[in-house]
Amino acid sequence: MPKPDVFGHLPKQREIEMIHSLEDICDWLGTYRERLRLARPTDRSEVGIVISQLEARLQVRRAELA
Repeated sequence: MPKPDVFGHLPKQREIEMIHSLEDICDWLGTYRERLRLARPTDRSEVGIVISQLEARLQVRRAELA
């Protein structure tokens, strides 16, 4: 999975599901939290959805690895 780009496209749900390592998930979460901080008000809801999906993916992977 390529590293996230703060100014790149927002990942689709299927792309998020393809991220398997906890390190990669955390990298993506950090990037999109920063993107949310920089986002215009009109873009915040879309970026917030991505963050929610990444947080859910992180929880699933933690549970699978426990």
